[in-house]
Amino acid sequence: MASLGLGWVGEPAVAAILEPLFYSAGLQGELLHTTSFVIGEQVPKTFAIRKPEPVSMLFAYPLHVAYIMVYPLNWTLNHASRSILGLFGVEEASHMEILTDAELKGLIEVSGEHCDLDSDRAKMLQSMFDFDDRIVASVMVPRNEITVIYLDKSFAENMALIKETRHSRFPVIRNTETGHVATSEITRGG
Repeated sequence: MASLGLGWVGEPAVAAILEPLFYSAGLQGELLHTTSFVIGEQVPKTFAIRKPEPVSMLFAYPLHVAYIMVYPLNWTLNHASRSILGLFGVEEASHMEILTDAELKGLIEVSGEHCDLDSDRAKMLQSMFDFDDRIVASVMVPRNEITVIYLDKSFAENMALIKETRHSRFPVIRNTETGHVATSEITRGG
């Protein structure tokens, strides 16, 4: 409905702006309306995609008013669609079925390449989709292979260990003789 409305409003508005230019150039008729339709529909969409926040702020209240005005029509169309599809045994899609894992991965990938989402966060989000396919043993580290910080060692020794291993988190051991693990953890940068 938004695209139809955009074309319905945008084409005459752009045609009114372009008409003097087309007539002065000797171009009239269908070319004016075709050009106006393309510009009237594509330019606002592209502008809204590239400047989403200012456009959203400008149109938030008018869109809410339009939503209230067309709500009865939307409700009627949705109810009619559900009823007809129900006669054929077609169930309504849940919110979980709207986007597939592959589509979400694609959105994350595009956001990582072209938007404000940095590549490290994009990789982390991508790996979340593959996490449930992993075997627990593949993400666990055996205790004898864990790098730990000993509280009874000097600050310089522990800092050297942190710099050498470049891990982001370290379990803290209170006593090297008993191997008792404290409840705290040192986090790089924290």
